[in-house]
Amino acid sequence: MRRIFQKELDMILHWNLTLVGGFLGTYAILLHAGNFGSAQTGNVMEMAAALTGKNFAEVGIRFLAFLIFGSAIVISYLLTNFTKLDMRKLVLGVGKYVWGYRRFHELRSTRK
Repeated sequence: MRRIFQKELDMILHWNLTLVGGFLGTYAILLHAGNFGSAQTGNVMEMAAALTGKNFAEVGIRFLAFLIFGSAIVISYLLTNFTKLDMRKLVLGVGKYVWGYRRFHELRSTRK
């Protein structure tokens, strides 16, 4: 009985996440000028549209973003499976560094 209930909960969670993901994707594409930074679906669609419109500069930029995104996934897989690094600490450290770097430059630009 418990296993059946767990399967139903998993299915409900799956459909809720699908609904939220679709909504957020549509929101990002329609309201943020086609920028879809969290995944490549929208970027590939925009790249195809730029290719048919013969806007090769935009195709190049979108393809570069595609390569960066894909290489980040490969690097995270390699770091997770072939090193003994604590990925949670690494992610927090990188996030803290990026936040500090941005904050430093924001403060520096306001002083000028």
